[in-house]
Amino acid sequence: MKNKDFTQIPNFLIKDKNISDAEFRTLCLLKSYKYGERGKVFPSQATIAGIRGKSRRIINAHLRSLRKKQIIDFKRRGYSQSNIYKFIGEENFTSIVKECSPDKLQNLLPNNTEPNNTETKNIYRDVSNKWEQKLSEDENKLIEKIVKWCTLPEFNTLAPEYAVRLQITHTIQKWGFDRINKIWDEYACKPYAPHPKNFWNAIKQLKEEQNDYG
Repeated sequence: MKNKDFTQIPNFLIKDKNISDAEFRTLCLLKSYKYGERGKVFPSQATIAGIRGKSRRIINAHLRSLRKKQIIDFKRRGYSQSNIYKFIGEENFTSIVKECSPDKLQNLLPNNTEPNNTETKNIYRDVSNKWEQKLSEDENKLIEKIVKWCTLPEFNTLAPEYAVRLQITHTIQKWGFDRINKIWDEYACKPYAPHPKNFWNAIKQLKEEQNDYG
């Protein structure tokens, strides 16, 4: 079974303090077998142990612990066959996203990769659309301009378009149209389309000023 070159790990798993470092590495390896539209993950424990450089007993302990924490589930495919694995945490994650506040949702965004799960992508878009419906026409126009600018091919933006849109929508909701539009005019609204990093550095400065003044 061939692994893909990159593996998407949702932030909520990275930040889960209940998962030990060793268990997390085993989980990452397990997730490396889930790619594209593939729904079935079934590497043998011997394969996992060999790649991890651990004994099968240790890997088995990791897997059982992850199942107990409701991160994964697994069952035997048949006699003398490997387990088939299911990522429960990601299914729970879809319901978490639907109920999440804008601030909390920012912390759940995937790390600079297009998610393989189409359902998860659609949920993010639905949440973003729900937020945008609460904004004015001018605010939504500003969102479109910033998204188009930040995702220009020459900038090689790693984050997917839906994540950029969500981040910008949240930013305008938090800081208001006038502030963000002023930053847009200063850092982006120029003939040569400067790099978006200056725009986001200015947003970061707003956050630092808020922290300084409480």
